[in-house]
Formats: sequence, C-alpha cells, structure tokens
Amino acid sequence: MSQPMPPARILIVDDIRANIKTLAHILRADYEISVATSGEKALELAVAELPDLILLDVVMPGMDGHAVCRQLKASLKTCNIPIIFVTSNSDATDETHALELGAVDFISKPVVPSVVRARVKTHLGLLRVRAQLVEAEKQAALGQLVAGVAHEMNTPVGTGITAASELEDRTRDFIALVQGSGISEEELLDHLASTARLARLIGRSLERVSELVHSFKSVMMDQSTEKSQPFHIKECLSSTIMRVQRERTEVPLTVTLSCPESLTMQGYPGVLSQVVANLLDHSRRHSFSPSAAGHITLEVVDEGEILQISYRDDGHGIQEEARRRLFDPFYTTWLDHGSHGLGMHTTYHLVTRILGGTILCESSPGYGIHFLIRLPLYSPTV
Repeated sequence: MSQPMPPARILIVDDIRANIKTLAHILRADYEISVATSGEKALELAVAELPDLILLDVVMPGMDGHAVCRQLKASLKTCNIPIIFVTSNSDATDETHALELGAVDFISKPVVPSVVRARVKTHLGLLRVRAQLVEAEKQAALGQLVAGVAHEMNTPVGTGITAASELEDRTRDFIALVQGSGISEEELLDHLASTARLARLIGRSLERVSELVHSFKSVMMDQSTEKSQPFHIKECLSSTIMRVQRERTEVPLTVTLSCPESLTMQGYPGVLSQVVANLLDHSRRHSFSPSAAGHITLEVVDEGEILQISYRDDGHGIQEEARRRLFDPFYTTWLDHGSHGLGMHTTYHLVTRILGGTILCESSPGYGIHFLIRLPLYSPTV
C-alpha cells in the first residue's frame, strides 16, 4: 500500500504579520506553512528548508522582495523554487519586472482566498508535472541503456557459452581416450593447448561482461550508494590520482594538480573521484602510444557557487567525429582492444545527473584533449 504524499511546503514572506496570518489561514488546511518577516530571514529559511513554493511580498524594509527573488534565482540551490509575488502594487510595469526577475505569478492585495488557492494549486501542479517529465526522461534513457547493455552482452556471453561447450566436449573425448587405449604425448599436449586456449577465451568473455556490468552500475549510481557530504576537493582529487597511477602502470602518466587547499564541496566525493578516474583512464587508453609518457594538467577554480575543473592531456587528440560522439553510449574507436564504449557515457551521466553539472570536450588531432567540467559547489539531491 503506497504512502500518502506529504503536503507541499510553502514559505510566506511579509513584514506585516496580519498579512502572513491571512495567507496562512487560507492555505494551512492543505499545506505545510513556514513564515518569514524579512527578506534576510526568507533567504535563510529558503536555503534551510527548500520549500516547494514561496509567496513573497515586494515592499519590505531592508531587503525588498525583488532583491530576495534575485538572490534566490542566482543560487543553484534555490533557483528552481517557484515564487509568487503578493503585493498591493498593481502597475503593469511592476508585474513585468517581477516576472523578469524569475517569479512565476503575481497576486494583488487585498488577496482573494479563491485566487490564492487556485494560483498556488496551479503552480504546485506544474512543479509536479515538471518532475514527472524529468523522471519519464530518466526512465526512457534507462530503458535504452538496458537494451544496449543487453545487446552488448550477447556477444561475450555467446562466445563464452560456445567455448565452454567445446571445452566440455573435448574433455569428455579426452577422458574416453585415457580410459580406453590411452593417449600419446602429442595428444596430451594438443589437449592442454586447446584447454588453455578455450580457458583464455572464456576468461576474456567474462571480463567483458564484468566491465559492462561495472559500467552499468556506475551509470546507475545514486544517493543510495553514497550520501551527500562536505569534503575537501584537493584531498579527493589527489587520492584519486595516486590510486590510478598505482593501479595503471602500463602508461606512465604525470599529473599536475592545481587546486585551492581549503576548497570544499557539498556532494558526493566517490562520484567526483570516479569522474576523474574515468578521464585519466580515457587518456591512458586513447591519448598516448603504448609505454609512452603522458602529461596531464588538472586545474580547479572556485567561481563562487560554481566549481570549474579543467582537464588537459598532451596526447594524440581525437577526430571531430569521435569528439562529437564521445559521450554516446557504446561508441568506441577501440572495439578491437576490448573497449565497451560506456566509460565516457558513464562520466557524462555522473557529471550531469548526479553532480548537477556540465562537461564539454575540445580536441583535434595532434593537440591533446581538453575536458571542461562545471559543477555546483552544492550538489543537488539525487
């Protein structure tokens, strides 16, 4: 039996308590109400409680409603909260200005209860529809990914089954020979060679399946696997670089990290670590010749509420077609080398869906590859 939906949370902001009391009386039966009597308090509560909707007075001493709206819309944490201005100013210019600031609606004072209820219900409904559309998009993308993973698994699973069946037949024939007339040294060596060949084939097939499953699990990583927490970015990146260099010794990578010592982020350190590890692995696999030394620069810049990570290697670079399709699932130019084409798609998913940021790629043959990642210092709830 499904649990009932909790009531939506509404923050009422007005410097006159009688106005707050009127709005609260109209809405309290259907919604959870919080109140603020100043712009400064409104900002504090909005960040702390993340209400579903804000009813905001315009004319207030100190910080007025316009200033509050401007700051809320400038913050990545609160920019998506719908704001309805409630004010005695009925001038069309004021209404236009309010909408330009990012408000979704405008209610005139003195308020009419039926109008307040209708406007609040409408915009909360639109909020739910938007959330449902986002979820539907995620489910559609997941369905495509599942189908792709299943398709990619067919080949290694089929190869493994065929090899295992052949190994079983050869072993049965070998046992019959041993129990019958016996075997020659040449037959023994032939059996051992074929057994080793089939074992390698099965092993490679299982490794490919394992890589696909691991990549799929990375794409599906969400808050259930890691909780949002504050962490030091340089410490996270340094440990990731050391781990990758220790585990991947076939291509000697030199990594130069530039990051403010005290810079912290509220989010998912394991996810950020996986992103950087994937980029390093991509450079190791695709940017440099076997055993050739490579150099990577990783620069982190604090831009207020935005964290910018610039990743560059000095490798071969990639063609324009490969650059455009780099984040597509199952796209790879290294299929013959065991690449499954999910690594960079996983990276894109982690950056955009889990960390709430963006990732761009710039490259051309002979000029290395450059990834530019921009992340909010406060990662959204997954």
